[in-house]
Amino acid sequence: MMKTRYLSPLRRTSWLRWRSFSFLFSSSFPFLLSLLGCLALLLISCTSSPASSPSPPTGDASALPTHTTSPATPSPTVVPPSPEATAAAFLSAWQAGRYADMYRLVSPPVQAAMDVESFTARYQEALQAATVLTVTTQLQSALREGDRAYVDFQLTMGTALVGDLSAKVTMPLSLYDQQWRVDWEEGLIWPQLSGGHYFQMRYTIPVRANIYDRAGLALAMTGKIVTVGVIPGQITDEEALLTTLTAVTGLPSEEIRGRYIAAPAEWKVPIADISAEVSVEHNAELVAIRGIYREEKEGRTYARSQVRDVGAAPHVTGWVSPVPAEELEAYQARGYRGDEWVGIAGLEAWGEEILAGRHGGTLYVVSETGETVALVAERPATPSRAIYTTLDRAFQTQVQ
Repeated sequence: MMKTRYLSPLRRTSWLRWRSFSFLFSSSFPFLLSLLGCLALLLISCTSSPASSPSPPTGDASALPTHTTSPATPSPTVVPPSPEATAAAFLSAWQAGRYADMYRLVSPPVQAAMDVESFTARYQEALQAATVLTVTTQLQSALREGDRAYVDFQLTMGTALVGDLSAKVTMPLSLYDQQWRVDWEEGLIWPQLSGGHYFQMRYTIPVRANIYDRAGLALAMTGKIVTVGVIPGQITDEEALLTTLTAVTGLPSEEIRGRYIAAPAEWKVPIADISAEVSVEHNAELVAIRGIYREEKEGRTYARSQVRDVGAAPHVTGWVSPVPAEELEAYQARGYRGDEWVGIAGLEAWGEEILAGRHGGTLYVVSETGETVALVAERPATPSRAIYTTLDRAFQTQVQ
């Protein structure tokens, strides 16, 4: 006989609830599994979206914060600039006339033996002597042998007097403290200057041509002129000296005295150039005064009018004078030496290229004692030409 188990009302209620929950869970379990699967897929797709930052995997130690010291990164090997780069910088600075920049690229032994001022002067003196206007260089090849290198370049220097000079030059370099430096010597300016040699230009200057009137009479010509000057240490009567020189030159006595007052006693101090005629006219006074000297030389003279030391038609003919200081570079660029007399006004200035012609020159390399080592280049002078005018010299002198 089956026994009936008795349950209290409370326990019966709990038992019924448990049975209901068990039934519900067993019947809905497949649905719950599907739902959990969907939620898992949704979570994975969200976390792998490009818009969100991916969480580092727990197994990736590099993504986790750490307080351990990271291994030291090895220092990169210092690669010195190539010898070609140093040579190119040196030559570029030369073309631009930046001598201090060039000096910074020469080797320490050279810098110890020569300061930057001497280095600069060596270049400037050489280029000026050769009348160099432009410097052009072009790298050609390089050879490296350990800590030594040799860079070949083509050098072209354009001169005012003898045209272009061209040569192939080899620049030696050495490695100092991981930097290439130029083992400089004078042959880098020009190969034949090695060993302490120098440029020397010998000028050929045409005689200045004449200016004529319509009858072929000279208005301006090359003739004898006289330089009148003072030797301060020989002056015995300064008042008489100043009076005489004022009468001869037309200069105020204060200006004359100012030219020689600070000069050494034995110096010859030029005061003015006068014509040979005026020198002869005042010969007695000039000879009688101690401290005055005269020197004859060739120079520009003008046909005299009735007015003392004023040439015929000076307003048209013009005059010459030493090259003005502010125009010295311009004249040197045209091949002038710099101590010539050039046209300043009138036909003398207008016809400068005609009347003066073109300077010629011969460029030599010489030793320190002045001995000729080599002939570098030469160019002949172009003769000067006269100018003929429609003026009448006789009429002009009468009018004046």
